[in-house]
Amino acid sequence: MEALVDSVLLYGAEVCGCCRQLQEVEQVQLRGYRVFLGVNRLHPKTSLQMEMDMLPLEWAAKKRSMAFWFRIMRMEESRLLRLVALEAAELGRKVKWIEDLHSNLAEIGWDNVDPQD
Repeated sequence: MEALVDSVLLYGAEVCGCCRQLQEVEQVQLRGYRVFLGVNRLHPKTSLQMEMDMLPLEWAAKKRSMAFWFRIMRMEESRLLRLVALEAAELGRKVKWIEDLHSNLAEIGWDNVDPQD
């Protein structure tokens, strides 16, 4: 069931809208968990996430985004997707997806890593 929900909630998170507006969706998800577990709204969010073995949606979206980029970088040099991604990387901060990728890498301490490597 979780795989189905995650696939719907995070559809396209790899390239469009990574980590944007996921807090509202996560609040709905947490409300459902509270109802399921029978706890009130003051019950800590982290406790719910641990009990339900759930990563925050933002983390899952960032993980997907970075995994997608690394998958692209392992493609053959002639693949169109790789060529387009490298061109986007050259434009740098002008491309929102690349900007999100840079900030995601910086958050985990990989800000000195060049995504093109």
